[in-house]
Amino acid sequence: MRKPLFLLLCFLLLTLGIASPSAATPISFDIDGPGSSVSISQASWGDTTLTHTMAPDLDSQIFTLGDGGSKTFDFFDLTVSGSGVGVADITANLAFSLPDPITASGSSDIAFWFTCHGYFSGGILTWNQPQSVTLSNGDYFDVEFENIYIAGFGDTTTVSATITAHGSDSNGPYPDAPAPVPEPATVVLLGIGLVGIAGVSRIKVRNG
Repeated sequence: MRKPLFLLLCFLLLTLGIASPSAATPISFDIDGPGSSVSISQASWGDTTLTHTMAPDLDSQIFTLGDGGSKTFDFFDLTVSGSGVGVADITANLAFSLPDPITASGSSDIAFWFTCHGYFSGGILTWNQPQSVTLSNGDYFDVEFENIYIAGFGDTTTVSATITAHGSDSNGPYPDAPAPVPEPATVVLLGIGLVGIAGVSRIKVRNG
Protein backbone atom coordinates (compact mmCIF):
# COMPACT_ATOMS: atom_id res chain seq x y z
CA MET A 1 0.00 0.00 0.00
CA ARG A 2 2.97 2.32 0.40
CA LYS A 3 3.97 2.43 -3.25
CA PRO A 4 0.72 3.98 -4.55
CA LEU A 5 0.85 6.63 -1.82
CA PHE A 6 4.51 7.34 -2.60
CA LEU A 7 3.74 7.65 -6.31
CA LEU A 8 0.85 9.99 -5.58
CA LEU A 9 3.09 12.19 -3.41
CA CYS A 10 5.75 12.33 -6.14
CA PHE A 11 3.13 13.28 -8.71
CA LEU A 12 1.75 16.08 -6.53
CA LEU A 13 5.22 17.48 -5.87
CA LEU A 14 6.06 17.35 -9.57
CA THR A 15 2.78 19.08 -10.47
CA LEU A 16 3.37 21.84 -7.92
CA GLY A 17 6.88 22.33 -9.26
CA ILE A 18 5.64 22.79 -12.82
CA ALA A 19 2.54 24.88 -12.08
CA SER A 20 3.99 27.41 -9.62
CA PRO A 21 5.70 30.20 -11.54
CA SER A 22 6.88 33.23 -9.58
CA ALA A 23 4.38 35.98 -8.94
CA ALA A 24 4.70 39.25 -10.83
CA THR A 25 6.74 41.93 -9.11
CA PRO A 26 4.71 45.02 -8.15
CA ILE A 27 5.41 47.95 -10.47
CA SER A 28 6.10 51.41 -9.07
CA PHE A 29 4.95 54.40 -11.15
CA ASP A 30 5.92 58.06 -11.07
CA ILE A 31 4.16 60.20 -13.67
CA ASP A 32 6.31 62.92 -15.24
CA GLY A 33 3.89 65.84 -15.39
CA PRO A 34 6.18 68.38 -17.10
CA GLY A 35 7.24 65.75 -19.65
CA SER A 36 3.62 64.92 -20.58
CA SER A 37 1.94 66.85 -23.38
CA VAL A 38 -1.12 67.23 -25.59
CA SER A 39 -1.25 68.70 -29.09
CA ILE A 40 -4.39 69.66 -31.03
CA SER A 41 -4.78 70.27 -34.76
CA GLN A 42 -8.30 71.50 -35.48
CA ALA A 43 -10.73 72.81 -38.06
CA SER A 44 -14.00 74.53 -37.15
CA TRP A 45 -17.14 75.98 -38.66
CA GLY A 46 -18.24 79.09 -36.85
CA ASP A 47 -16.36 80.97 -34.16
CA THR A 48 -15.21 78.12 -31.91
CA THR A 49 -11.92 76.69 -30.68
CA LEU A 50 -10.79 73.71 -28.62
CA THR A 51 -8.01 74.18 -26.04
CA HIS A 52 -6.47 72.02 -23.33
CA THR A 53 -4.83 72.33 -19.92
CA MET A 54 -2.86 69.58 -18.17
CA ALA A 55 -4.25 68.29 -14.87
CA PRO A 56 -2.64 70.32 -12.06
CA ASP A 57 -1.82 67.26 -9.93
CA LEU A 58 -0.47 65.10 -12.77
CA ASP A 59 3.12 65.35 -11.57
CA SER A 60 2.13 64.16 -8.09
CA GLN A 61 0.78 60.80 -9.31
CA ILE A 62 3.09 58.29 -7.60
CA PHE A 63 1.78 54.78 -6.89
CA THR A 64 2.53 51.05 -6.96
CA LEU A 65 0.38 48.40 -8.65
CA GLY A 66 0.39 44.64 -8.18
CA ASP A 67 -0.57 42.14 -10.87
CA GLY A 68 -4.00 43.12 -12.18
CA GLY A 69 -4.13 46.38 -10.21
CA SER A 70 -5.19 49.60 -11.91
CA LYS A 71 -5.10 53.33 -11.23
CA THR A 72 -7.18 56.08 -12.87
CA PHE A 73 -6.26 59.75 -12.62
CA ASP A 74 -6.97 63.06 -14.36
CA PHE A 75 -4.76 63.61 -17.41
CA PHE A 76 -5.93 66.86 -19.04
CA ASP A 77 -8.96 69.12 -19.54
CA LEU A 78 -10.54 70.08 -22.85
CA THR A 79 -12.36 73.41 -23.11
CA VAL A 80 -14.50 74.71 -25.96
CA SER A 81 -15.26 78.38 -26.57
CA GLY A 82 -17.28 80.48 -28.98
CA SER A 83 -20.13 79.00 -30.98
CA GLY A 84 -20.04 76.42 -33.75
CA VAL A 85 -18.79 72.92 -34.51
CA GLY A 86 -15.32 71.53 -35.04
CA VAL A 87 -13.17 68.46 -35.59
CA ALA A 88 -9.65 67.83 -34.36
CA ASP A 89 -6.67 65.53 -34.40
CA ILE A 90 -5.41 65.13 -30.84
CA THR A 91 -2.13 63.52 -29.78
CA ALA A 92 -1.46 62.88 -26.10
CA ASN A 93 1.84 61.81 -24.51
CA LEU A 94 1.90 60.48 -20.94
CA ALA A 95 5.47 60.52 -19.64
CA PHE A 96 6.90 58.38 -16.83
CA SER A 97 9.88 58.90 -14.54
CA LEU A 98 9.27 55.35 -13.22
CA PRO A 99 9.35 52.45 -13.94
CA ASP A 100 11.54 53.79 -16.76
CA PRO A 101 11.86 57.21 -18.43
CA ILE A 102 9.36 56.30 -21.13
CA THR A 103 6.32 57.84 -22.82
CA ALA A 104 2.99 56.22 -23.68
CA SER A 105 1.32 57.95 -26.63
CA GLY A 106 -2.12 57.92 -28.14
CA SER A 107 -3.87 59.71 -30.99
CA SER A 108 -7.55 60.36 -31.50
CA ASP A 109 -9.66 58.22 -33.79
CA ILE A 110 -12.60 60.63 -33.58
CA ALA A 111 -12.60 64.13 -32.09
CA PHE A 112 -15.70 66.19 -32.74
CA TRP A 113 -17.37 68.94 -30.71
CA PHE A 114 -20.09 71.56 -30.81
CA THR A 115 -20.85 74.47 -28.51
CA CYS A 116 -23.19 77.40 -28.11
CA HIS A 117 -21.01 80.06 -26.51
CA GLY A 118 -19.87 77.46 -23.98
CA TYR A 119 -23.27 77.29 -22.30
CA PHE A 120 -24.35 74.07 -23.96
CA SER A 121 -21.64 71.86 -25.44
CA GLY A 122 -20.87 68.31 -26.38
CA GLY A 123 -18.68 66.04 -28.41
CA ILE A 124 -17.06 62.68 -28.99
CA LEU A 125 -13.44 61.72 -28.39
CA THR A 126 -12.14 58.20 -28.97
CA TRP A 127 -8.55 56.94 -28.94
CA ASN A 128 -6.44 54.32 -30.68
CA GLN A 129 -5.55 53.10 -27.18
CA PRO A 130 -4.80 51.08 -25.11
CA GLN A 131 -1.04 50.96 -25.49
CA SER A 132 0.98 48.26 -23.76
CA VAL A 133 4.51 48.72 -22.44
CA THR A 134 6.72 45.68 -21.75
CA LEU A 135 9.47 46.01 -19.13
CA SER A 136 12.86 44.32 -19.15
CA ASN A 137 11.74 41.65 -16.63
CA GLY A 138 8.80 40.60 -18.82
CA ASP A 139 6.09 42.36 -16.81
CA TYR A 140 3.95 44.81 -18.74
CA PHE A 141 1.30 47.44 -18.18
CA ASP A 142 -1.48 48.96 -20.24
CA VAL A 143 -2.11 52.69 -20.64
CA GLU A 144 -5.59 53.74 -21.74
CA PHE A 145 -6.93 57.25 -22.26
CA GLU A 146 -10.60 57.85 -21.54
CA ASN A 147 -13.12 57.92 -24.38
CA ILE A 148 -15.55 60.84 -24.10
CA TYR A 149 -19.22 60.88 -25.17
CA ILE A 150 -20.78 63.95 -23.65
CA ALA A 151 -23.43 66.64 -24.12
CA GLY A 152 -24.77 69.10 -21.58
CA PHE A 153 -24.33 72.46 -19.93
CA GLY A 154 -20.79 73.76 -19.57
CA ASP A 155 -17.66 74.09 -21.67
CA THR A 156 -15.02 71.82 -20.07
CA THR A 157 -14.51 68.07 -19.71
CA THR A 158 -11.70 66.07 -18.13
CA VAL A 159 -9.90 63.22 -19.89
CA SER A 160 -8.50 60.60 -17.52
CA ALA A 161 -5.79 57.98 -17.96
CA THR A 162 -5.90 54.45 -16.57
CA ILE A 163 -2.85 52.27 -15.96
CA THR A 164 -3.25 48.51 -15.43
CA ALA A 165 -0.32 46.30 -14.37
CA HIS A 166 0.16 42.70 -15.55
CA GLY A 167 2.56 39.86 -14.96
CA SER A 168 4.72 38.53 -17.78
CA ASP A 169 2.84 36.54 -20.42
CA SER A 170 4.93 34.57 -22.89
CA ASN A 171 1.80 33.03 -24.46
CA GLY A 172 -0.28 36.17 -24.74
CA PRO A 173 -0.05 39.22 -26.98
CA TYR A 174 3.59 39.80 -25.98
CA PRO A 175 5.48 36.78 -27.39
CA ASP A 176 8.87 38.39 -26.78
CA ALA A 177 8.35 38.49 -23.02
CA PRO A 178 10.47 35.87 -21.20
CA ALA A 179 8.72 32.94 -19.55
CA PRO A 180 8.19 33.16 -15.76
CA VAL A 181 11.21 32.00 -13.76
CA PRO A 182 10.40 29.43 -11.04
CA GLU A 183 11.06 30.47 -7.44
CA PRO A 184 13.74 28.56 -5.45
CA ALA A 185 11.06 26.70 -3.47
CA THR A 186 9.45 25.63 -6.74
CA VAL A 187 12.76 24.28 -8.00
CA VAL A 188 13.14 22.26 -4.80
CA LEU A 189 9.67 20.75 -5.18
CA LEU A 190 10.35 19.90 -8.79
CA GLY A 191 13.65 18.25 -7.82
CA ILE A 192 12.05 16.19 -5.06
CA GLY A 193 9.36 15.01 -7.45
CA LEU A 194 11.90 13.95 -10.08
CA VAL A 195 14.08 12.18 -7.52
CA GLY A 196 11.06 10.34 -6.15
CA ILE A 197 10.00 9.14 -9.59
CA ALA A 198 13.56 8.04 -10.35
CA GLY A 199 13.66 6.11 -7.05
CA VAL A 200 10.44 4.28 -7.85
CA SER A 201 11.79 3.37 -11.30
CA ARG A 202 14.93 1.87 -9.75
CA ILE A 203 12.87 -0.18 -7.28
CA LYS A 204 10.80 -1.56 -10.15
CA VAL A 205 13.97 -2.49 -12.09
CA ARG A 206 15.45 -4.31 -9.10
CA ASN A 207 12.25 -6.15 -8.35
CA GLY A 208 11.78 -7.00 -12.00
